[in-house]
Amino acid sequence: ISAVHDRHGNVQHYVALFSDMTQMKQRLQLLERDARYDALTQLPNRLLLAERMRQALGKARIYQQKVAIAFIDLDGFKALNDSYGHDWGDRVLQIVAARINATLHEGDTLARLGGDEFVAGLVGLQAVEDSEPLLKRMLAAANAPILIGAQTVEIAASIGVAFYPEHGHEVDGLISKADQAMYLSKKAGGNRLAFCPTRFISVNNEV
Repeated sequence: ISAVHDRHGNVQHYVALFSDMTQMKQRLQLLERDARYDALTQLPNRLLLAERMRQALGKARIYQQKVAIAFIDLDGFKALNDSYGHDWGDRVLQIVAARINATLHEGDTLARLGGDEFVAGLVGLQAVEDSEPLLKRMLAAANAPILIGAQTVEIAASIGVAFYPEHGHEVDGLISKADQAMYLSKKAGGNRLAFCPTRFISVNNEV
């Protein structure tokens, strides 16, 4: 706002210049979302997962709680993608992501790292065993048949799990430990949970 004076120095009127920032703010919001969310599944990406898990570990440290980090990899996804095409593969990823996400509690986070790899952070646990019912539901959700059009797709998942503070105190280290456990799950035949240190539970609750 600027004042306009006459030749005697008296204010005659004011001139105000306004600019509508709505579209700019909307664009910034979209850019910020794109930076933290996966475009295909609308799940958090690795960046947002790390931010949330750092906060979760800090809270767990204060309240003497545990956090489970579950690394999820779909079994047979590459073969399905090669057989039916990338559009089908993308749809399968969206459906599986939504199903697994629906099993989580408030405060938990499911993120897509890329391809058919996901990581779930389960927070507010009082004991390691508290995570098992939810992890089994996640495994069952990934294992459920998928109907796309008239075609039914069968898929499953291998899940590896690491815990704070037993297996590390940093997010990246815990994800790495969970990833290692996931590969052991695949080597054991897939479609099961592998806990770090190694203990297996299949979708049928076989240990």
